[in-house]
Amino acid sequence: MQAATAQFRFDCGLLALGEFLGAWRLLILLSATALGGCGTIQFYSQSVAGQLEIWRKSRPVEQVLRDRQTPGDVREVLELVQEIRDFARTAMRLPDNESYRSYAALGRPFVVWNVFAAPELSLDPVQSCFPVAGCLNYRGYFSEVRARRYAASLARRGLDTYVGGVSAYSTLGWLRDPVLDTMLRRSAPELVRLVLHELAHQLLYFTDDPDFNEAFAETVAGIGVKQWLSSRPGVEAEKFHAEQAREEAFFKLIIAGKRELEGIYRSDIHAADKRALKLSMASELRNRYLQLSRGWEAPGAYLDWFANGINNARLAAVSTYRELVPDLLRRFTATGENLETFYALAENLKDCSAAARRRWLQSGHIDEHC
Repeated sequence: MQAATAQFRFDCGLLALGEFLGAWRLLILLSATALGGCGTIQFYSQSVAGQLEIWRKSRPVEQVLRDRQTPGDVREVLELVQEIRDFARTAMRLPDNESYRSYAALGRPFVVWNVFAAPELSLDPVQSCFPVAGCLNYRGYFSEVRARRYAASLARRGLDTYVGGVSAYSTLGWLRDPVLDTMLRRSAPELVRLVLHELAHQLLYFTDDPDFNEAFAETVAGIGVKQWLSSRPGVEAEKFHAEQAREEAFFKLIIAGKRELEGIYRSDIHAADKRALKLSMASELRNRYLQLSRGWEAPGAYLDWFANGINNARLAAVSTYRELVPDLLRRFTATGENLETFYALAENLKDCSAAARRRWLQSGHIDEHC
């Protein structure tokens, strides 16, 4: 299984700052944050520098395809992305703009590294809040070194941390998101999923509700991949569906364990007992996975995730992207699998709080309001 799959597709999301504002606005905002401290300035400055690097290296896809020096594998992926882009517009009713009509080669494995953090005895992620973007469950860095340095500073404060590489991020339509060389290692179905996920962020985004935003994008992407593959049956489709079934089973197992751990943290038992049960749950989840994966074609596919240690930040990351997906899929099914009705249903939640959206999704009520 590819590294991208082992990342559980946390390799897509939002950039905290650069996706919303042009470079000149970023620079103005940077100067306005001078009173926020050195750490704030350094974070915003690296966001500006990272976005400017992408702009500087971006070239129109048509130009790249005409260039005789373009490697064959790059040419193949760019042609596929343009096909996916048209599918997103016509079949998935996603925004039709200049995103993924350009290409940037960055020469590194990931474009951004996201840092997740959570308290030692809580699964509520530590949020980072920004102008316009609102609060996110992670903070993104264009440098892995800086991301790990920030994670280390949080760990010294007693927080659990997790750093995950990101292959792409959405700018919510404010900028022209390019195809990146960090996306090239994917199979065709995985590339479809990634592009649709990012475009879904452009279609619908609720400030201060990262759980809903990521789950909505994952839901739309999953629906789209199935539709894409339905007209392209074959070995690749069969392999992808099998991988998806294993991945869904894995997520179900992890989220069930996460909910058990939430109950422990919220109980009245002594903190020392909570710590002991936390360690026990980490071992128990690994054992449950070994049982689950017996008979799988690749039973060790997710063992690296366990080997790196299970902590609250890693579990919170899974929850951010996946916990609300089953509820959203049930809503999609209830519409008769009508995308436009599903999108309208989600849009009707715009005036609700994040907590109210979650309660409504999990309630099973058929009305359209929370």
